[in-house]
Amino acid sequence: MNFFFIDASALVKRYHNEPGSDVVNHLLDELLASAPERVAVSPLILTETISVLNRVHNEGRISARLFEQATARILLEARDMDVQVVDNRAILQSIPLIIRHNINSADAIHLHQLLNLHHLLHPLGHTLVLVAADRRLLRAAEDEGLLTLDPESATLADAADLLQEPESDEAGAD
Repeated sequence: MNFFFIDASALVKRYHNEPGSDVVNHLLDELLASAPERVAVSPLILTETISVLNRVHNEGRISARLFEQATARILLEARDMDVQVVDNRAILQSIPLIIRHNINSADAIHLHQLLNLHHLLHPLGHTLVLVAADRRLLRAAEDEGLLTLDPESATLADAADLLQEPESDEAGAD
């Protein structure tokens, strides 16, 4: 079963229509309706998403009403998601990732969280998928051996495939 870590570069597409919004909406509509525990975010991702939307609002590309609705929806939907803890330990342990992958501090913290989740899920037979449009974060995650989905280049079929449960080998074992 796939679990999904949603980066701000993808999450913002849920609340502001742009390339990749259809893929993000499909994933989150399906997951939040049936298995919200399979969606992980960082509290930093939530604040980054609201920050981007605030910038879009300040540029006059969305109204104050739409900005307020989007902010409320983010916070409401996040209540059902697996919001990962960011503490001093996670921050300090992310420092080598900054150097190894030439990424910013927030992306390093997210990558650290991704790797921790991967190490928890993988022994249970689950896969963690990073959903992001941030090229550096995608590259760093791929270099660490993680599965990624860029909603700007993925299709709805790609997203649907990742949502499917793998077929069990036990089905035909009678």
